[in-house]
Amino acid sequence: MRGQRRSRRSADMQRVIAHLVGGLGNQLFVYAAAWAFAQRAGADLILDISAFKRDARYRRSYAIDCFNLGDVTLRDGAWAAEFFHRQYYRARVLLPLLPPRLGPILGERSSVQYEPLSADLMRSFATVHVCGYRQNEAYFTDQASTLRQKLAFMFSPSEEARAQADEIRAGNAVGVHVRQLLHVRAGGTEPDPHIRQLDEAYYHAAIAAMRRRVPDAASSVSETRLPVSTGFSRPASTRRCRRRRTTRVPTCATCG
Repeated sequence: MRGQRRSRRSADMQRVIAHLVGGLGNQLFVYAAAWAFAQRAGADLILDISAFKRDARYRRSYAIDCFNLGDVTLRDGAWAAEFFHRQYYRARVLLPLLPPRLGPILGERSSVQYEPLSADLMRSFATVHVCGYRQNEAYFTDQASTLRQKLAFMFSPSEEARAQADEIRAGNAVGVHVRQLLHVRAGGTEPDPHIRQLDEAYYHAAIAAMRRRVPDAASSVSETRLPVSTGFSRPASTRRCRRRRTTRVPTCATCG
């Protein structure tokens, strides 16, 4: 992995350790929130990727190496902080009034609720752990311009992709992500019927709601299919097995 190094430590070093989870989108949210926090605190940022070793259901992997993040420090061991966070999270499910923070371990009350990560949190601990999904842009709004530069692709997009990006930027675009999780039980061949898939009506309603809020918008539709099986190891050739298709859909189309 280009531009990445393993974790190091010195006695006078302040560190923000971001525990990455989920797919590409979730990893970007966690990274952005933790990176902005580290910038405000003047601390080093470390990305902990150990959760992917235990992801037997979705079988995610570290995915943000396609961005030009610079000199990134990774660690992938079994760490006590994440263990305590998982146990404490289970306790908070039973006792919702417990605070999301446990010492230097910064959990979250809600994945979409903004809970400030200020430099003051580093006064008591040289190392803090950022856990959760952090799906709120308020975590990194103050660092947005620099963050955009760091999130430049490591590769050069094709002419077709550039043309689509220019078209999206030129209009008032709304992204619509159609996602399917095809979960197959061990020994089976068909997707598990107990896992609910969002049907066409859901996306019709979502696009209609967005059109009411943004009447002149055009929808940019992308599709991702994630085949998932349980009970056996995933072959290396299928680690990022997905199909993605992007289509430009004007507001007058039948889907809206």
